[in-house]
Amino acid sequence: EAAALDGCTGLARVRYITLPLLRNVLCTCLVLAITGALKVFDLPWVMFGAGMPQDQGWLTGTYMYDQTFNRGNVDYGSTIAMLIVILGVILSNVANRVFRPSDDL
Repeated sequence: EAAALDGCTGLARVRYITLPLLRNVLCTCLVLAITGALKVFDLPWVMFGAGMPQDQGWLTGTYMYDQTFNRGNVDYGSTIAMLIVILGVILSNVANRVFRPSDDL
């Protein structure tokens, strides 16, 4: 309300007041979205099952499951699982650094 009384436009209020206050919420949602996207398994597996379209590509979770349980390649499946974890940690750190508050305030 104070910004509106000072003559601030709607877009400026969103840019300078609303988004900085939502920084932590946006960062948390982004990290959860990244980790959720990397480990998605249930919906594609229910939709396609063992008949995943191999020529169109795999998701990380379904590819790991197929390698481990359908093809019996447990070592390769566990390597993919470790890759999913490492990739999730790296992308989450990048998201945290992007949303880190600046020191110029």
